[in-house]
Amino acid sequence: MQIVFYLLTFVSLSTVAATLLPLVPSDEWWIRIFDFPRAQLLVIITISILLLIAGLLCNLWAVTKFHYFLLTLLASAMAIQAYWIVPFVPGFPREVPTTTDHKQQHRTLDILVANLKFDNTSYKNFHDLVTEHSPHLIFVTEYNDAWHNQLKQLDDQYPHSVKVVKDDGHGMALFSIEKLSNEKERYLISDQRPSISARLHLNESSYIELWGLHPAPPGIKMSNEERKDSSPRDAELLVVADRVADYAVPTIVMGDLNDTAWSQTTMQFKKISGLLDPRIGRGLFNTYHTEYLLLRYPIDHFFLSNHFYIHSIKRLRSFGSDHFPMLLSVSVENPYFSQKSNGEGELTKRQEKTIQEGKEDAQEHDQHKEVAPD
Repeated sequence: MQIVFYLLTFVSLSTVAATLLPLVPSDEWWIRIFDFPRAQLLVIITISILLLIAGLLCNLWAVTKFHYFLLTLLASAMAIQAYWIVPFVPGFPREVPTTTDHKQQHRTLDILVANLKFDNTSYKNFHDLVTEHSPHLIFVTEYNDAWHNQLKQLDDQYPHSVKVVKDDGHGMALFSIEKLSNEKERYLISDQRPSISARLHLNESSYIELWGLHPAPPGIKMSNEERKDSSPRDAELLVVADRVADYAVPTIVMGDLNDTAWSQTTMQFKKISGLLDPRIGRGLFNTYHTEYLLLRYPIDHFFLSNHFYIHSIKRLRSFGSDHFPMLLSVSVENPYFSQKSNGEGELTKRQEKTIQEGKEDAQEHDQHKEVAPD
């Protein structure tokens, strides 16, 4: 039984370390990567506590001060992980209200977000998904030549679009039934990773500001065997947050952000931009990885200004990518130019430093090609 206790101690101390590491103010990839498995760590910590208590109650090992110390560490780690996870549990107060909370009914807008996976050839599966749900707006990432050729059949249904075709996994496209204007292909941090901004016109007098993003994930391996830290991703999110903070119109930021809904970077993004997370109080909606049930994280996002009410938010079935697609159905408050979301703020000196470091890191690493994960 002592071997069991030693193994339990090792697992417990490892999960405590994994819990505390993200509290370190560093953008090193091997630290920031522990922002991702918080739900998994919370489950492991809970099981460890139960096993440790069961062992003590059943006298499987002698009670010592170390046992109480270990339980205290595990309880503290559980509280930290729960702090980040609990807001996504259904029943927690929602940041974005539902249409049932609002008497007036306005026009519904359905938005589909999907990472296509550039080497995925299940073109028909994706097209069937679009046909089934018929969203008004589609934003896709990892849009390459093959996907560009296959999705040309959407052009009749979606006459307005912005397409950035790249075969390195950095391409993206925005398809819209409604008119778009001010369409821009932007390179905010890296000259290899684009983002898209545009205005979606609801009618002659109202529009929505759109941003589609796909920043670099932390820890991705480069062709020179180096690994990127999180600074380029964090910098891109902070730059966009600072820009949309000044908007007084309905605003949506969406895409595969390669960051979890509960990370410190996401919290900073929300605080600066004033945007809200529709997942709060509704669920995790883990979108990556489709093939590994126990290793899934919510990294495909929508962030909304306070002009919106939600009809529904869904994770759709897999179509062959390593990401599940997300479908959001919203209506816009009338008048559309109502007051901006609360909480927007200015960039701190540390955040400005993060942006500068992100640009420098991207400039250094963009000399090398990113290597697709194994």
